[in-house]
Amino acid sequence: MDGKINGDNLDLYVKTNDIRMNNKNRDLHYFASDLTFDRVRLDHLEDAAPLGDPNNVNVQVFIPSADEMTMYRKSLKYLIGRELAQSIKGLEWMNAIIPTHIPHDMEKVMCERSKIFWLPLQLKNEMYHDQCIQIMNELEKHVNTIYTKAGRGGDLEKLKIVVGGDQMTRCNLQSAKNLRRGCYNQTERLEHLHPIIMEMFHTLMDFLEKLFKRFYSKDGGRDAATLANMKMLIQRTNVNGQVKSRFEAHEEFVLLIGKAYLLVLAMKIFKMENIEDSPKHPLLKNNMKYLQNKPKEEVFDALMEEILDCSLVPFQLDEGTVNVKTVELEVSFPATGQKVNVTGKIEGNTITFPLCVNNRSYVFSAPKENICTKSGWRLCLPTEFGVINMTVMQTRAPLDDLKNYVHNFIQWYYVVLNFKDTMKEGDIYRTNMLLKMMIPFFYSHSALSKYFVECIDYILKTEVMLSPRLSMRIRLSSYVNPKGGKGKNKAADMQKENEVRILKDLIRGLGANKTEHAIVTISKAAPVISDISTNFDRALKIKEGGTTHKKRDDRTDLITLVNALKKMNIWSYVPGRVLSKSNKVSETPFKFDKNMFKLSILTTVDRLKLGIPISDLEEEELEGDNEDDGQ
Repeated sequence: MDGKINGDNLDLYVKTNDIRMNNKNRDLHYFASDLTFDRVRLDHLEDAAPLGDPNNVNVQVFIPSADEMTMYRKSLKYLIGRELAQSIKGLEWMNAIIPTHIPHDMEKVMCERSKIFWLPLQLKNEMYHDQCIQIMNELEKHVNTIYTKAGRGGDLEKLKIVVGGDQMTRCNLQSAKNLRRGCYNQTERLEHLHPIIMEMFHTLMDFLEKLFKRFYSKDGGRDAATLANMKMLIQRTNVNGQVKSRFEAHEEFVLLIGKAYLLVLAMKIFKMENIEDSPKHPLLKNNMKYLQNKPKEEVFDALMEEILDCSLVPFQLDEGTVNVKTVELEVSFPATGQKVNVTGKIEGNTITFPLCVNNRSYVFSAPKENICTKSGWRLCLPTEFGVINMTVMQTRAPLDDLKNYVHNFIQWYYVVLNFKDTMKEGDIYRTNMLLKMMIPFFYSHSALSKYFVECIDYILKTEVMLSPRLSMRIRLSSYVNPKGGKGKNKAADMQKENEVRILKDLIRGLGANKTEHAIVTISKAAPVISDISTNFDRALKIKEGGTTHKKRDDRTDLITLVNALKKMNIWSYVPGRVLSKSNKVSETPFKFDKNMFKLSILTTVDRLKLGIPISDLEEEELEGDNEDDGQ
């Protein structure tokens, strides 16, 4: 059984009692790592040829396929059903047909307990390339030592140990490895440490950060039904838009607001006046609770499809696949001030429309981009009575900023809701599907978004560049299960963050004038100390001081939000409804140039195939460069 190394930086500010010229307060930047062994043998999978053709990578690889979209909708039905059954008493019958854990092919493997072994703390800062090389050298030594002592020295020739970390860790370690490409042997070239990939928890964190940058505005408290307004309504003072410093608070807030929006939509569909009312729908019967599971499933599926049809907007790469065949046009005659409304047909990039002028019928054709501009398409029609000037433009209904805001937000909410359940279940198939879903979301924020690149890198490696065996190892090792059990997986980097927290507590316990030797010594003892503490508590039957069972019920907050949102008709079109202070967004997150999107993906792929890490640019500098004016 092989394994995977997970690494993360350990940053600590150390104060000293006796401040001198040569002894001051210090910022410590170290590197912590662990080795997690694989939970399943994959010897039956091929380990020679790559999964795809690295020389011919199609952009469709990074877009969810029809089967993956079906998987996405199916999982959303269960997740939405859970939320509705939990909050609406008349829909509790759904609990009988909604699985506690969404099934997948690897669920038995992901229930097994992970074997995690801490590696010694390295007093190196991953921000510097020279120290990154030393970090990789040290990890290479650990791998050689472990396999040699285990009597598997002969496996080193073909051994590949996956290395995982956040975006900064992946880029810096990949750069350090590139600097050693010209060395003489495998160990010096660091070939055993391959590939280096990103992790899921930091991906979700960055996704939430982009969500708040788009939807949260500190000045938008007076704009009804927005995040800032809802924050004030339920007094969530711990939400300030700084996701990385207060991740749990912001994650809970997003899930609560998304659930409130969803319940208001359900109340509209089920004709409910309030959340305590009984749902009314032609498919619902009085004896739903007592029906057999098969008719229940049919009704459940139809209801969830109706909700998804009203709220879900799938990403479509090809503009031509959008189901729009007609367009409403307005033809104005400046000389007389007369205006005529006509209906045009869209044929490719051309709009054709009929028009009657002076009792004669004409058919005009014009490029779509000319008519759909703000100024419209100006043309001159020569007739026997003279030249007639006219202007043709698309009829634009007044915008409803609030409905667009809610509809756009719910797309992000669905991804977050699905990703959280995917991490708990350790579903590797939904993971790849959700990463593909996230790519256009990250791109809509900025073409230079860091995790736009990381999602592409993960898909490229696990579906194209690597062998089936190594690809499956990467996907399975993205999650760990420290205690074992169904639905108790967590992202590997989240586990590493927990270990770093333990190390920090132990280092702080050394006192003010701690030395580096003492820090290294206590870090080596950290896993033993943690095990002794856990076993001691278990022997004395001391309950673990977790926070899951101590969380307060948020139903009061939820009802407050739902009652307020119900009055605002957030799911109904109200012409001219304006958000004055909040960020104005389009109805979907996908209002960007699809051709530029394809080009960005293919350019990124070409660089990643060469092993060139994308530099960590300040994406905020170009934020919104690829977005429409409506976003």
